[in-house]
Formats: sequence, C-alpha cells, structure tokens
Amino acid sequence: MLCAGAVTTPQEFNQSIRELLEVVRTADLDTVDNLDELQANIEAATRAISPSIVPGMRMQAGLALTDYSVGQRDPNVVFDNPNQFFRYSPVIGELNPISPMANFDVVDGQVHGKVTLGATHNGPPGSVHGGMIALVLDELLGCACLVDGRGGFTGTLSIRYQGLVPLDTEVELHGWVDRTEGRKIFAKGEIRLGDEVLTAAEGIFIRAREA
Repeated sequence: MLCAGAVTTPQEFNQSIRELLEVVRTADLDTVDNLDELQANIEAATRAISPSIVPGMRMQAGLALTDYSVGQRDPNVVFDNPNQFFRYSPVIGELNPISPMANFDVVDGQVHGKVTLGATHNGPPGSVHGGMIALVLDELLGCACLVDGRGGFTGTLSIRYQGLVPLDTEVELHGWVDRTEGRKIFAKGEIRLGDEVLTAAEGIFIRAREA
C-alpha cells in the first residue's frame, strides 16, 4: 500500500494489475457483493488511461517501433540486462502487466534466470500451461541469441516436456547458443527444479537480412 503523498510508478501500477489478475483468477466472484462497483472502477481506469495510448507498431523494447532495427544492433553495445532492454516483454517486462516477471541474468555468455508462475498460467492441475512454458522458453532462447551478438526471429522451436512445472514454485532457467550456420542460430534452453530438467527446448533463430 502506498503512503499518503507517494507517487505511483508505472512499474508499481503494472505490479498491481498482476496481483489483481491473480486474485481474480483464484477468487469465487459469485461471492463478491460489490462486483458492479468494482467493474465500474476498472472501466473508469481504462477510460482514464486510454488518452495516453501511444500509436505505432508494438515492440518489446519500447512502446512503439522507433529507429531500432529488429535483428540488427550495434556490436559495441553489450546486451547484459535483458529485463531492462525488453521492458514490455510478455515474459520479463516490468511494464507489461501480463508478464510473470521472470528475471534473466547474463552469466559467462549464457542467460540464467528464475521465474515463479501462478494460477493465471495454470494448465494441468497444479501445473503451468504448456503454452506458457513455450512462451518463456522462446523468450529465453531469443535473449540467448542476443547475448551471443546475433538477434534473430524464431524459425522453429522444439520442446520436450519431461516433467510438470509446478505453480507457485520458483524454477531455474538456462539458455545458450549451441552453434551458428550462416543466418541460422541454434539455441538451447532448459527449465529446472533443483537438479531435475522439467522442460528442454531447441530453437532455430533466423537473423534478419542485412540491408
């Protein structure tokens, strides 16, 4: 809860929405007496924010596409903080309310991370939805390519679901580039719980053609 006079940041606002989504997903809304009032408040917030929508093509590194060229970047710029670079990512973005706020760190040229997925990402009983797992791994491998200095578009993504990823449990993420062939980047990644590999992925990412 914010103190009187405190200024809410965009990050804090997005976190409040994440918490709201989790509560709504797990609550029996039929038992909420003032649902009409709450609905009106949500609609009022939507109306209040709508005038600030920024037009343009969406991107993960900003509100809209700028002169940043997808797949191309300055080789002198070290990509060492994916969370700060992709602030609107649906996986690691602090400014995207559906992001579970996975944390990616760059260690020795690889991407290591942690994430806890809650009820909003539920698939099998007590476990994370397979599609959400694919999303997390796609982002992980894509960031591994950028860390290696080779940003690219996802060409193929193969996933082996070796065990269920439990809800509300922190799991570890590991992603790295295995090799490259021309414009193709072969990346690999894993989701682990302790010493157990729950999910493994291999992807081929395609670098954009140089202009």
